Amino acid sequence: MEDGKIAKTAICLLIILLIISLCFNYRHFKDKKTQKDQYSIFLNHFYFSIDDSTKIVSEILNEELTGDQLNKELMRLAFSLNKADNLLTESALYLEGVNHQGITFFQLASQTIVYGTEYEGKQIHPFGKNFKITQGERAYLNELQKYLKNMHKRLYSGETRRDNPGISKYVFNHDLIPSAREHYFLLDKYAMSDK
Repeated sequence: MEDGKIAKTAICLLIILLIISLCFNYRHFKDKKTQKDQYSIFLNHFYFSIDDSTKIVSEILNEELTGDQLNKELMRLAFSLNKADNLLTESALYLEGVNHQGITFFQLASQTIVYGTEYEGKQIHPFGKNFKITQGERAYLNELQKYLKNMHKRLYSGETRRDNPGISKYVFNHDLIPSAREHYFLLDKYAMSDK
């Protein structure tokens, strides 16, 4: 009789442990699914900010914009680049595994376009200051366009005809997003063309 009570108690304990385990596993599965969904939404928003930036740079380079029309497009570009920057920096706060804190390539590009900068002792003025695109600005924007097109191409999925939901966080962090240091390549193009 005692053995029967011990067996029943052991079975009850195992059932309780199984139920507790199922609850924890369900919670873990739900958290992982939420993270996956959030990452998918993030990729979608980031894809469209890159898509918008790419289109705006193309418009600036391919159309002979001057004056207020040029300044409007440059501000749209800066806004779009800032949107990509905000997505990257804010995502690190709520997305596990997306690691972009601090100054980004997009922030530096936006600031250079709007405020200008100094590079190798040379003052780079805000873009469109003379109500037209200079050779240096054109070279900078051409190089920026190459970066944006490369990111767009890698973010694009022929299957979905928009963002690729299969991009891993590792690839996104390490292979897809240009580092802030790569902004110097854009400045080099500017400096070499504006001589």
